Amino acid sequence: MDILVATNNDNKLREIRAIMQDGYRIISLREKGIVSDPEETGLTFEENARIKAYHGLLMSGMPCMADDSGLEVLALRGAPGIQSARY
Repeated sequence: MDILVATNNDNKLREIRAIMQDGYRIISLREKGIVSDPEETGLTFEENARIKAYHGLLMSGMPCMADDSGLEVLALRGAPGIQSARY
């Protein structure tokens, strides 16, 4: 079964491919020719992952999975959180 992973992060792809070896072919956005990124307007990591997965589904018509992550620093009251890439 082919599954699109809504990322072009080579390390993330390597990790997912290692976990989902049997019966799955993991395809990146780049491999599928998708160059657009959705606007991450979610208020949580989960919401942003859903936005990315849905975008991948709409662009490819394939089953798609995604994740979102960042740093939550206790001394910064949880910041930068979902803003980690732009902090």
